Amino acid sequence: MTGEAIALLTLGIGGAASIVGGFVFYRGSTTAGKRAAGAAFMAAGVAMLLILVAVTPLSMTSSGSPDPVVTQQAV
Repeated sequence: MTGEAIALLTLGIGGAASIVGGFVFYRGSTTAGKRAAGAAFMAAGVAMLLILVAVTPLSMTSSGSPDPVVTQQAV
């Protein structure tokens, strides 16, 4: 596993966990400070997932160049 894959995996899991944990913390507290902290955790999780979406490549190619195609034209 490459370092990039580990970073993307960490962003995905950490972002989802932060959103869920922040929601539970927000709903379970009654004081304004704790509710603000829960909202901040949720916002941090959303930011992590947005970063994940922004940096995840849409397609992967191999490091080698494609094989050349040799064609002959009729004279």
